[in-house]
Amino acid sequence: MNLIIRCVVITAVYAAPALFFAEVVLKHTTNQTGFTLETIFYGLVLGAVLGWLMASSAGMRTARLEMLDEIKQINQELTWQNARIQSELWLDQKSLALTLHNDVQATLLAAALKLKAALDRGEKTANNSLPEIRELISRSINFGEYHSRNTTLDAVIERINNNWAGLITMDVAVSPETLRAIENDFVGLGVLEDVLSEFQNNSLKHGAATKTTAQLTMPDTGILHVVLANNGTPLSKENSSGLGSAFINSVALEYSLETVQGGVQLILQLPLEGK
Repeated sequence: MNLIIRCVVITAVYAAPALFFAEVVLKHTTNQTGFTLETIFYGLVLGAVLGWLMASSAGMRTARLEMLDEIKQINQELTWQNARIQSELWLDQKSLALTLHNDVQATLLAAALKLKAALDRGEKTANNSLPEIRELISRSINFGEYHSRNTTLDAVIERINNNWAGLITMDVAVSPETLRAIENDFVGLGVLEDVLSEFQNNSLKHGAATKTTAQLTMPDTGILHVVLANNGTPLSKENSSGLGSAFINSVALEYSLETVQGGVQLILQLPLEGK
């Protein structure tokens, strides 16, 4: 429809010069003057041809730009989905490791001891104990959905500062709206907790920093913009790829790590589903 409208408009615009051109051509070829039917016919045909060419050219350019915008949007969505999946995978792996080391190991040991005690008491007792033992084993392999150790950002910051009390402190700036979005997304909160912990740890370890700051904003829906900074020493070649870069590279949409005036700054974007 847009193409037809363009053609009509451009044909009307080009009709006058096309008629004049046709009149000049006919005058030199047939010695006729004035706007005869032939002049009008050839002028309108020429105007229509020029109109279609101009409209088609503009339409193709517009279609190309729209297609490029669509591809860009699809790529951004795929990048977001990939980072989100990596975030969930990271937390699943972390949950699995903690569960195997703590809960599963202890639960399976308890099940084994209960089974041994039941067998020692006799076959009938062992049969009666099987449902309880089966429940213990089932519980040990049902990892469920991972939730951050802390359900609020304040609790996360408190834990980090308590761990490093007297050595390094972290201050966080976040709006109520952004805070609500973070705390409504347990995956996002869990990943952010590890990012903050990793930055705090490496700021002290590699940069001898005594203070870190975190600014959390949501410039776009579904994206958490994180700016972390410390007052430590500049990055060296040895630790320029540190600060948990492998972990951050897998869960962030994009990130940058650089030396700035007064310390080191890490800027990254994390996928966030909370509202």
